[in-house]
Amino acid sequence: MAQDRLVVITSHRADRNIRDQTMAGGGASTAERNIITVLAVDMVGSTRHIGACDPDDARAFLDHWLDHIRSAVDRVGGRIVHYAGDGGIAIFGWPSAFEDHADRACVAAWDIQSHSKAIGPGGNPVTFRVGLHSGLVGVRRGGRNAIARFDVAGATVHVAAKLQQESAPGEVLVSGETARLCRSPLDVTPQEATAAIPDRLIEVYRLNAIKIRSWIGSTSLRCFVNDFRAQAARTLPLP
Repeated sequence: MAQDRLVVITSHRADRNIRDQTMAGGGASTAERNIITVLAVDMVGSTRHIGACDPDDARAFLDHWLDHIRSAVDRVGGRIVHYAGDGGIAIFGWPSAFEDHADRACVAAWDIQSHSKAIGPGGNPVTFRVGLHSGLVGVRRGGRNAIARFDVAGATVHVAAKLQQESAPGEVLVSGETARLCRSPLDVTPQEATAAIPDRLIEVYRLNAIKIRSWIGSTSLRCFVNDFRAQAARTLPLP
């Protein structure tokens, strides 16, 4: 694991590099192709939480936390496109084309983690693993998942899921592409790169904290500042 250090990424960069890289790799045949941010989330040890529960109690427990995830996503204009029992996939930047979709995804990821300090039925803490990645995604309306109205495909989804799998309980891992697309200054702790897709290493950063400076309407999250670990001994100035 890379040594902890504070990195500031100023990310008013265009998404041209992501577009070039992902377009070169092709993609699924879909109705629409969009550069968005994908969030993958999974509850840690869900079987341990519900193993001794009555089926109705188990369902109520999981439904409560799926509602928690959905609320965090909905608050910033994201959309859940897939549920998987104890987690799911959310997208930001489609069908509403927010320019700050990466920022919104970071806020949702942090809300999922920071508001989930609870104890499950078996006495174990409820925690999640979250991964974020931005890139070209094929979006299909009325997908095969009966729960969602949309389906998504492409390497971007797989990278987000890989980062989610590699994250520690209670952790958010963010790809370099997502970090560069964030329109606000972003402090991150670098991790080892991962070979999430063949022949390409993905930069990985750990999101340690986030503080929303202000909320301007329902279409902008550009005025938030991220404060990171106390041991970093640094706080970004407010804009």
